[in-house]
Amino acid sequence: MMSETEPKIINPDLLKAMPLPETPAKGQRPQRGAMLVVVGSKHQPGPAILAARAALRCGIEVYLAAPESIALQISIMHPEVLPIPLPESPNGTVERDGLGLLKEQAAACTAAVLSPGSPRDEANIRQLQEVLDEMSLPLVADHATADVSKRKAKQNSNSTATRIWIVSQISAGNAADSLDSWGKQAAERNATHIVMANSEGAPHVIAPDGTQYKDTTEACGLQVSGSSHVLSGIVAAFLAQKVEPITASVWGVHILTQAMEAAQKDLGDNSVIAGDLPQRIPSVIRYLKRTIEQRKDSQPFGLRRNV
Repeated sequence: MMSETEPKIINPDLLKAMPLPETPAKGQRPQRGAMLVVVGSKHQPGPAILAARAALRCGIEVYLAAPESIALQISIMHPEVLPIPLPESPNGTVERDGLGLLKEQAAACTAAVLSPGSPRDEANIRQLQEVLDEMSLPLVADHATADVSKRKAKQNSNSTATRIWIVSQISAGNAADSLDSWGKQAAERNATHIVMANSEGAPHVIAPDGTQYKDTTEACGLQVSGSSHVLSGIVAAFLAQKVEPITASVWGVHILTQAMEAAQKDLGDNSVIAGDLPQRIPSVIRYLKRTIEQRKDSQPFGLRRNV
């Protein structure tokens, strides 16, 4: 089943029509927004760390809630992050008794990323989602939680907070059918979806009303392992700054692919890892804003072509 309308291509004109808000150059990070990253398990903190690093590069404050056995280690490795150590179960996940502490210490946050650690631990994912629902925080969930989030939405759709799901890779052969299927789910759940593609395809943003946005950047950052977690951090950082979900998603996807393009230019096409992307986010945002303000229609668009 094919989509009835062609996706809108993410380009300078589109970005200009949905600008990011101006932020005070001399303001403190808390004034620009605060984001919560929840690490659900001590066994896989990496995705949350990538999301936190990306959000920091977007200029906001980041709280990172994690099982107490790793919270201190993370704060030592990343002193810019504000740690929230949580009581830990014998299997290394967050104890239910610690969820009240999470709500209390993360009260200043205005958006969240959920990184549960293992998609197989559905009970852990559900209890973390429940407390985030109670906090009514705009939430970005990476691809590890997409399937569980889908099942939970069918069981309980009472939350009215913004939800953005980053969906795992789909094969190019059935991309149209998959996009159409996710478009239906976006409408049913009233949640924006960012659908990632393999190296032969392109990332799409799907709005609840069915509108699709497609990024055609040559260097697709989403094909790098771990890049979806970087994307989670970028999008949630914009949500924390009160950016509309579609704007946050469209800009987030394009910033990621442009960061990938810049990293490939510096390091080579086959040498880039997800950890190379966050440090390039500030220059990419600056480049995109400058390009939108100054670009003429005849000028090429892309970091590879504008060196």
